[in-house]
Amino acid sequence: MNQNKDNILLIGDISKAFLDKASFEKSNCENCRTISEAIEALKNNSYSAIAVVMTGLQTKINASVKTLRDN
Repeated sequence: MNQNKDNILLIGDISKAFLDKASFEKSNCENCRTISEAIEALKNNSYSAIAVVMTGLQTKINASVKTLRDN
């Protein structure tokens, strides 16, 4: 289990949030392309923050965000 409290979970398409993918890869960020992947990541890891790139995510975002918060 990842206990590094400086890690950030970014959910969605990183190209919509970062111009330089290499900078993202050097950061303490983990990327999950979907809400489902993020929920799985949250089961085994701790994050200091969670950021959601809204572009391209499923239309049922409210239920997905609630599930993220609950985990």
